Amino acid sequence: MKRKNYGQLLIPLEGLEDDDFRAARDVAQDRVEQAAGNAFVEAACAIVLEHLTLNGPTTAEALTNECKRRGAVPHDDRAFGPVYRRLLGRRQIEPCGTAIRTKGHGTAGGRIWKLTSQ
Repeated sequence: MKRKNYGQLLIPLEGLEDDDFRAARDVAQDRVEQAAGNAFVEAACAIVLEHLTLNGPTTAEALTNECKRRGAVPHDDRAFGPVYRRLLGRRQIEPCGTAIRTKGHGTAGGRIWKLTSQ
């Protein structure tokens, strides 16, 4: 499968102030979200919310796999970042822990998400 080049963020991130780093992150995520399309992001959001409602706190990797299993498959798995960002921004989900990543060769930093406590 041939991958498309969706452009690169040509901003050196090392040594950036926090606000500049966040701005660079947001530009990169906006580009990924635009490439994936709003239909994908909305479909994945609905799947994530349904899964969390039925199953409780779940790792982002398991949620990503569930979305793909149910047909919400983006051009690149990094397109799931904007899914979690949108749900977090809407205050529909919140992180509740971390887990060892299964896709990151056992590295730390896998988030566990839950529905927001209201």
